[in-house]
Amino acid sequence: MGSIPARDFDVAVIGGGPAGMGAALAAHKTGANVVIIERNDHLGGILRQCIHPGFGLTHFKEELTGPEYAQRFIDQVAQTDIEVMLGSMVLSIDGTSEAPMPGTSDCEAPTCSSRNPREGDTRAGKPTCSVDAHGTTALDATCAEADASELMRTTGHTVRVMTESGMVDVRCRSVVLAMGCRERTRSEIKIPGSRPAGVFTAGLAQRYINIENLRPGHRVVILGSGDIGLIMARRCALEGIEVEGVYELMPYANGLHRNVKNCLEDFDIPLHLSTTVTRVIGRNRVEGVEVTRVDENLAPIPGTERIVACDTLLLSVGLIPENEIACAAGVELDPRTRGARVDQDLQTNVPGIFSCGNVLHVHDLADNVTAEAERAGAAAAAWAAACAEAQGTNTDAEPCAIRVEQADRRASTDSAPIEEQSRTASERTTTPTKHDELRSPLTVEAAGMAGYVVPARISACTNTKLFFRVKRPVGTARIVISSGDEVLFAGKPRSFKPSIMESVPLTRRMIERATGSITLSVDPVEEM
Repeated sequence: MGSIPARDFDVAVIGGGPAGMGAALAAHKTGANVVIIERNDHLGGILRQCIHPGFGLTHFKEELTGPEYAQRFIDQVAQTDIEVMLGSMVLSIDGTSEAPMPGTSDCEAPTCSSRNPREGDTRAGKPTCSVDAHGTTALDATCAEADASELMRTTGHTVRVMTESGMVDVRCRSVVLAMGCRERTRSEIKIPGSRPAGVFTAGLAQRYINIENLRPGHRVVILGSGDIGLIMARRCALEGIEVEGVYELMPYANGLHRNVKNCLEDFDIPLHLSTTVTRVIGRNRVEGVEVTRVDENLAPIPGTERIVACDTLLLSVGLIPENEIACAAGVELDPRTRGARVDQDLQTNVPGIFSCGNVLHVHDLADNVTAEAERAGAAAAAWAAACAEAQGTNTDAEPCAIRVEQADRRASTDSAPIEEQSRTASERTTTPTKHDELRSPLTVEAAGMAGYVVPARISACTNTKLFFRVKRPVGTARIVISSGDEVLFAGKPRSFKPSIMESVPLTRRMIERATGSITLSVDPVEEM
């Protein structure tokens, strides 16, 4: 076997969807040499088949369809010298390809973290690179004592890629994971019954209709009220397909309220809450499904079963981040999000590997994906630049510190209200301030009604934001940020819904007062 050809870049972005393109463009703006690796034959990701409007309201200040939103970024990429590798599948990062098959182990965090961390792991006190809310980037305080040769061992990654012309090793200083997520299938939720044709995930049915111009069926039942399920209910109705109803296991809809209104209520499509599909009926083709009411513990209630005639069952039952390659590379996953555990700069526990978009945690809006990706791209470029500087210095050199100009890094929270009621992807810009690294990173945990929180750790004393979702709807609750017994912040009482990704600023002052860990809790408030 001959040697594998290699290509050298500063930043390698895995995934060419909205997250990947956003990260690549942000990294390129700093002067980094960037490559996008995309397994499909085109950029744009899932947005190519999302022909409904609702995209771009925050980022572009106008309403666009999914393809229009994606095309804006495709055009921007085309105007740069960013290398784009289409039809290229990533096989491994740093020679680790023992990734489990999709749907087998789900890459749970304990399994992923069992591998010994690479030298330079931030948890071991090794150098890290951070970008604060103002665009200031610096290595942590241990950089002054760190041996430059030790840092050099952490600066390079090799991404092995299978292209149409053969294998290529992409050598880079930093990697951005932007692979998106996949849909949960029937086998993963274990619906009993026969295995006839006519059972599709909602995203696959969306592709059949919008891209392939194929009809998935004539009479449809949809299980799950996530946004894609709601949107597909409307899409099927517009195509003349009868939608018998949308069935949801939980006692509330999981999609955005606007989608419940626009996609179901406006088309007189019934939503059946606390009801699930308990059996698929049919031999060669779906002939019907058995639906059953569930109790408060989500267990089927005997005697409530009924048969619904249909020839198609669409599943909108959750999304799973595509983290098999990351898991094999030693990236630690959060069991709640099934995405990477990252710091305030979206860097994973493996130095130089960053994560953003739906592969990190499932977002509600593409605009939010773009904003997060821009942060990851800028941070990855900053890491690459710091590594390049370290490779050109000796052990007596001054601590490595660089500043990266980030035109689209809109992230100041010092002058913003402590809790923004309007969820916007862009943030204000102010004069850069000092960026201090923490000698001992703070862990960030979710509690109360908060289902998860991103980031999972804080390694720099800088203004940042915490992103989270609640476990279930709550009429009146408040955000409480604490460290030990000290309350760092308590928000005003308001309502929360799991369909909405929330955010709250975490200021330098809060971090300075914290010790050991920070807890974000959403606590119900009794109405007077």
